[in-house]
Amino acid sequence: MGLVFGVFVSNTFGVLRGWGLVMLSGFLGNLLNGWVQMGESFRSLGASTAVFGMLGLLVGAGVTVGWRSRSYRRGLRALVPVLAGIMIFSMTGIGGEGTDTMAHLTGMLCGMILGGPVAWMIGHGGSTGEERFV
Repeated sequence: MGLVFGVFVSNTFGVLRGWGLVMLSGFLGNLLNGWVQMGESFRSLGASTAVFGMLGLLVGAGVTVGWRSRSYRRGLRALVPVLAGIMIFSMTGIGGEGTDTMAHLTGMLCGMILGGPVAWMIGHGGSTGEERFV
């Protein structure tokens, strides 16, 4: 899943920016997960948080693109990526005895928080001047 999401993130944000965002969302997701589980025995610190960070980056970018659409269905177009992200998360991020669902959730949330504003900046000519999102 990481390779598939990685290709989509690279196509959406550009290779360097995309992988930088992946690393940042994974780091922040693991940091947030450690903070949330501070009182308990902390049991994981892994790359799966970054994989779900990729999913969050794509959801955040999808919400931004859907919201920017010039349509009376703006809210619906912004809601579809969130529902798709929740569906993918529920199929792949939950379950199993050794699965740290909180780490997956925090990675996805951090990715969404990072992905939306960065997609908005790229769409408005951000740092590179590209108009990547139409």
